[in-house]
Amino acid sequence: MKHPKIALHSAVFLGLFLTSFLTGCTRQEAKGQTLASYDGGVVTTADFMKAVQSLPPSIRTVAADKRSELLDSFVTERLLLQQAEAAGIQHLTDVQDLVLQARNRILVTKFLSQEIDKKLDVTDADLKTYYDNHADEFVVPY
Repeated sequence: MKHPKIALHSAVFLGLFLTSFLTGCTRQEAKGQTLASYDGGVVTTADFMKAVQSLPPSIRTVAADKRSELLDSFVTERLLLQQAEAAGIQHLTDVQDLVLQARNRILVTKFLSQEIDKKLDVTDADLKTYYDNHADEFVVPY
């Protein structure tokens, strides 16, 4: 069984992802065919595709197969977000703490990713040289 705080943190992270996606859906400049509309906004093809592309590859495959369900969940999430904001949930101390923690993790993760990308300049020639020098490590016994 998941620890309640871990489950809550996972839910908050997913909520932040969906919130960032759905907040973008209400922009006037959103392009593409409208896939869904709700009180307060729309989800366009471009918004939907951008959100799907931001998912991990393993989930992206499932999302492609379950497009309708994923779209429904985005709209449901947006409607729940509107209700939560109307109830003032965003002002609760524990919610603000969780949002700050999530923000900090996102910033650190992005920073580390950028720093690693700067230092990681591996060419195909580098890979071939490494393989040639370590070919015995790539042998799979039958």
